[in-house]
Amino acid sequence: MRAVIIPYSPEIEQAVIGQLLLEPGLLKKSGLKEDDFRGNALRRIFRAMVDLFRKNQTFDLPFLGGYLVPADLEILNKISSESFTTINFLSHVSQLRELSTKRNLQALFAKAAEELGKREAKEIYLNVRQGSSEIMGGRGAESSTGAEMAAHGWKWIQERAERKGDLAGIPSGLNPLDEHLDGFLDTELSLIAARPSVGKSAFAQHCLLSAARAGFPGAFLSLEMGQIQIEHRILSNLSGIPLWKIRKGLLKQEEWDKIGGAANTLCSLPIRFSFGARNLKDVISTAINFVENHEVKILFLDYIQLVRADGAQNREREVSMISGELKGLATSLKVPVIALSQLTRAPEKREDRRPTLADLRDSGSLEQDADNVILLYREDISQPRGEVEFIVAKGRNCGTGTIKAFFDGETQRFRESENDQ
Repeated sequence: MRAVIIPYSPEIEQAVIGQLLLEPGLLKKSGLKEDDFRGNALRRIFRAMVDLFRKNQTFDLPFLGGYLVPADLEILNKISSESFTTINFLSHVSQLRELSTKRNLQALFAKAAEELGKREAKEIYLNVRQGSSEIMGGRGAESSTGAEMAAHGWKWIQERAERKGDLAGIPSGLNPLDEHLDGFLDTELSLIAARPSVGKSAFAQHCLLSAARAGFPGAFLSLEMGQIQIEHRILSNLSGIPLWKIRKGLLKQEEWDKIGGAANTLCSLPIRFSFGARNLKDVISTAINFVENHEVKILFLDYIQLVRADGAQNREREVSMISGELKGLATSLKVPVIALSQLTRAPEKREDRRPTLADLRDSGSLEQDADNVILLYREDISQPRGEVEFIVAKGRNCGTGTIKAFFDGETQRFRESENDQ
């Protein structure tokens, strides 16, 4: 008979306790319960932390020691002597809760197996169904009463009315698009999708710079382009010097001066970049680090189809996992997440080559999880400059529509019209 493997990671449990010792305020954010810990000593340590937190007391060893037996205190001393960082706290919490959920399901199914010879199948099924629903739905997510919802909603509307005319969200740098979306809003996942060479990466970088200039720190996770490529593109955008001239080094003195000014501007902007995150877990950890430790207010990912997720049986399931996690990131971190996506070749086979939602590549979950889907279209991508259409094919809170702008591929700039500077 196969031995039963109980889902459990003492390393993760100890890491969470160690991180809470470093920063007790994380306890409220974690949503953890005592039963999420399997180790009896760690469960008692966590119980003591909760009690101290409710009394607004610190998690120092003398206070905690008052709740613990000597054996528990010895374990706590060992944990406190190790080096921890809070960067991956939410990731560790997620893993801990996942293991706890699996243990609860394991116990539920084991009980159901024991009852096979004692109860009717329908009764066992209903017990399993109810128990599974309680386990999966009772993960300690934050809740709000109707009164709290009403008060918060009323306050938000009052504040919005006081600054009517201002954007509710973070600007994209194109006024017509901002007016349609009301800016990029916290907790929303927006997709920017296009065929290759239309300008989706350039537009994401344009939005990043626009947000930073408006005082919103941003982060750009690039899976497609390396550091040198993005440096050249952004310096071209900021200086107005054609990208090809920067790449070839064919610069006159006055152009060198503009490049120097662009470099100084780039130094002053609150933006960060990442080039090493390719696995979904790394993307999530990097995003959490940016928001929690660097005060980033908007996240860009270039692009979804290059992310890999462990454990997916097929590509459609993999992309579905990725899009769900990105939406979860936007919601839990309370920032806008803007993810770039490829489109299928289908538009190239139609008489009207404008893309539609059905052209999103790899998974229908992209359309389902996204709050906004913005499809970029240029009639002639062989020309570096020309009109670009922003087709808002899905707007959960703003509706659909099409906004036209001008793209100068030579300088990686977007403008509302060709005559704008």
